Amino acid sequence: MNNNNAMMVFLGAIAIVIGAFLPFATLVAVDVSYWGVAHTEKFIFLAGVIAAPVLLFMGKDKFMILSTLIAWVSLLFPVIKGLFKSNDGGLLKQISSEVTNTIGNKVGSILFDFTNYEWGAYVFLAGLLIFTIGTLRVWKAR
Repeated sequence: MNNNNAMMVFLGAIAIVIGAFLPFATLVAVDVSYWGVAHTEKFIFLAGVIAAPVLLFMGKDKFMILSTLIAWVSLLFPVIKGLFKSNDGGLLKQISSEVTNTIGNKVGSILFDFTNYEWGAYVFLAGLLIFTIGTLRVWKAR
């Protein structure tokens, strides 16, 4: 295993964990972070990210791809859930769904608009990129 790849995994994981608590964007004078917006998936995501350096330290390199997949699936879970969401139901159900998803939709649009990021989002995204490349390189080199 290359030490540079291991360093990428560790630095990426640290940047992700720190970036998860930093402000992603400002909505109506309120800072929004991944930790503040994500629900249950934030725990699964951070557990997957933290598991990779632990597995690397324990010498279980072949399982690191699972922690990366867990992190990515939990990060993209709201998007995946939205793709398969049924539009059945009456008008009242659709209106209540729209009202409850307003903040989530706004945050989702900010995540895909690179002009509205605060500095914490750049730390998070850079860490995610470094972490993913590092874990794939370690996994491939095993």
